[in-house]
Amino acid sequence: MGSALEDLQTIGLFYDLVGILILGVPLAKRGTTAIVEQASTHWDINLPAAEEAVSAKLDATFGTMVLALGFLMQIVARFTVNVPLAFGCLCLAALAGGASVYYLWWRRHSLQRHTKKILELAEYQAHEAT
Repeated sequence: MGSALEDLQTIGLFYDLVGILILGVPLAKRGTTAIVEQASTHWDINLPAAEEAVSAKLDATFGTMVLALGFLMQIVARFTVNVPLAFGCLCLAALAGGASVYYLWWRRHSLQRHTKKILELAEYQAHEAT
């Protein structure tokens, strides 16, 4: 009997768990102040609502990809018994590294880039309206 690191189904479940956390934790952590700020009216663009929408999109995209990889691993595990220990370790290292890069750098960088595009579009639309 092999270790959990050699069981592709177990590795797939780890991917699913991380995918669920990526999808759910940001929504669960949202405080009352952020909700009120997003729900309030604005004369111009509602920047908090725009940033929240972009964050939700980024989390949904990355979380869904991680979930899909987890489900794919479980499907493949249905047809194979075990994988080499090195492959299992590599899969879990990729999961940990990918999730870390996502939260520590990529999410923030993408949010800034998308927010800048939203502001540019809002400015262009305001200029066109006048």
